[in-house]
Amino acid sequence: MNGDTAVSPVRRSRALLGFDGFVDTLHRVVRERRDGAPRAYRSIPEFGAEVTARAGRSGGFELEFVARRPGGNAPLTAGALAALGVEACCVGALGLAGPAAAFAPLAEAGCDLVACGDPGSTTALEFDDGKLMFSDLGVFDRFDFGALRGRLGLERLRGLARGRDLLVLAGWSNLTHAAGLWSGFLEEVLLPERIQGLKCFADLADVSRAGRGQFEEWVGVLRRYRGVGPVALGLNENEALRLAQAWGLPVPAARGDARELAALAGALRGALDLDLVVVHPRRGAAVAWPGGSAAVDGPCIEHPVVSTGGGDHFNAGFCSAWLEGRGPEAAARRGSRVAARFVERGSPPTAEDLAEGWA
Repeated sequence: MNGDTAVSPVRRSRALLGFDGFVDTLHRVVRERRDGAPRAYRSIPEFGAEVTARAGRSGGFELEFVARRPGGNAPLTAGALAALGVEACCVGALGLAGPAAAFAPLAEAGCDLVACGDPGSTTALEFDDGKLMFSDLGVFDRFDFGALRGRLGLERLRGLARGRDLLVLAGWSNLTHAAGLWSGFLEEVLLPERIQGLKCFADLADVSRAGRGQFEEWVGVLRRYRGVGPVALGLNENEALRLAQAWGLPVPAARGDARELAALAGALRGALDLDLVVVHPRRGAAVAWPGGSAAVDGPCIEHPVVSTGGGDHFNAGFCSAWLEGRGPEAAARRGSRVAARFVERGSPPTAEDLAEGWA
């Protein structure tokens, strides 16, 4: 399973993704102005120290607008997959009256967009070493499987699922009714269609607010997807550490060490009883499968153009290689390189980039 030999597809792979959606507004935080030009805080600790120093006396910060973009784990992964040559359909909270204008770039990239709820909104503060995201999730209180079924109907949902090679379930922690959405889609859409051999990739989003009970609920739902095909879980480093703590697993002493994360990925895969677990720190990646685990090296972009969406592009790179029949190690390597090129350039790499042989 860990071989790097690619299997050439006889047709374009087809992916279905759901169910979140956000409109993201990206900013840099201005530290000072020199000759009228803004200079931003470069790191989260640098900004955090200033925030702490304001305790008891308040204060304001200037935001420098960077961009307004489509957001949400499912939409961003769909756009990245489409750029890589996968036929991608995103079903989610993209707008009640049709996809909101912010999602137009995804349609232009070739994504099929199926809107079934209003999107959330996120203000993201960008730094060289990561980002801080402030999200309004209130719209998702009304977005459950009943709303999805009522908006689209079971026959349309089942039609969208037919003939797919990959299902990406994203944004668990941001969706109030994620358990019901994921369970309902399995029970009422996939199982009645008797779908088999469907690769399933799950992304939890930020799990820092979740407790052990929520983790157990999520794992129980995700394990049931193994009835339709292999299940892979994608985690950033913080998510992997949080899950390890919840399950009482040893936590790596060094941050960003891909080899230690490979051991952690193996422990998580066993504890969660999934087919694949892949962890992506800022540089490289770690992946585990039933036969073993591996750490892969990858570029680290010191001064990213944008960091919001880097993890989604990692997931897209991983899934595109997985769809081609590449082994987990090769898939993780591609994911790392796709993410690095995105944060370096601010736009997703394309199938033509892949053809040049860089991933």
